[in-house]
Amino acid sequence: MQNLTEREKILSITKLGNRASKELDIVQLLAKAEGNLQFLAEVSNSSNWQGSITQGQAILDALNFVQQAANLHTELRNSK
Repeated sequence: MQNLTEREKILSITKLGNRASKELDIVQLLAKAEGNLQFLAEVSNSSNWQGSITQGQAILDALNFVQQAANLHTELRNSK
């Protein structure tokens, strides 16, 4: 095994920390987007919805895509 200098060890730990921070950012952003889209999906199903069927379908599609992305991220994280 290669001997790492103290600086190399710190850089390695920092890179891992940055990666974990970015993964947390991804999870948080996906959750926020999913929450907003869930809200819009609920509004689009109300009786006083002013939007078109196409707009409502776009909201539901976007919600589905965000949920799929979140599931894929979870699968990737768990496969490590």
